[in-house]
Amino acid sequence: MTNIPGIGFAGLGLLGNALIQRLAQHGVDIAVWNRTPEAYHQIRNTGIQFASSFEALCADCDWLFSCVSDDDAFEAINESMLRAPVRPAIHVSFSTCSPQVIRKVDIPLKESGVLLVNCPVLGRPDIVKAGKAGFLMSGPENAVKDVTPIIEPLGSSLKHLGSRPEQSAAIKLALNFLIATTIAGLSETIAALRAQGIEGEKFIATISNTSLASPILDLFGQQILDQRYGNVLFDMDLAAKDVRYFQQLAESTDSLFLTDAVLKHIDRTKEVSKRPLDWSGLAAHLFPATVASGD
Repeated sequence: MTNIPGIGFAGLGLLGNALIQRLAQHGVDIAVWNRTPEAYHQIRNTGIQFASSFEALCADCDWLFSCVSDDDAFEAINESMLRAPVRPAIHVSFSTCSPQVIRKVDIPLKESGVLLVNCPVLGRPDIVKAGKAGFLMSGPENAVKDVTPIIEPLGSSLKHLGSRPEQSAAIKLALNFLIATTIAGLSETIAALRAQGIEGEKFIATISNTSLASPILDLFGQQILDQRYGNVLFDMDLAAKDVRYFQQLAESTDSLFLTDAVLKHIDRTKEVSKRPLDWSGLAAHLFPATVASGD
């Protein structure tokens, strides 16, 4: 792409910060804005510009990229964009939100001349920084075509999933739900085996030599064995949020039994935890000594 439009980025959480760093590494000039200015210290002395306000960010960019925590924050940022005197032509959202709120926001954005591309991220901040993240993109065909050359180099894969922005949201929630059930299942399995005097290391080693082997099992299996969940790369509250959003995909939650089980694990862990935990510890109440320390 020879003529790169001006890009603004809203949201300086852990994931947003990682995405901003990747964009800068690929020579993309961006200006950033965050609701709480304290977050700016993370990228000081990097040459990245700070917008004085969200309205100023919208006025100075052709495309807006954003990464926020949940539906409420996503709605708020789009409502602010609609009130801004000048608006970007495209809004690319890297957030994990519900399909319902994306459909709700998409209508007034279109009416105001803004095309919404939804592009949730597969990978935690460390994966993004390493250039190994995946991106799930959906939205209007012309907007998707325009932004693909900017986003594709940021990670290891980019999937185009349809013309409706909410399509990639539903698939991202489904993937996160499957990971959450894997973490819960591994935790229950290791706890049950330990009750029989069998170390979890033997079980994880056995999995690695079967058709069940996978990078997800290797990653979270080791974290559960180590029982250290204090390196919060994906907060357990975010995991709970995604599981609840996933519940909303079904017409009736009566058809989704595992969601309740995962949420029960999270609630019980939060009852006994003294510190924030990564979602790898969502069933850490099964190992209470670890939860108490928050390591």
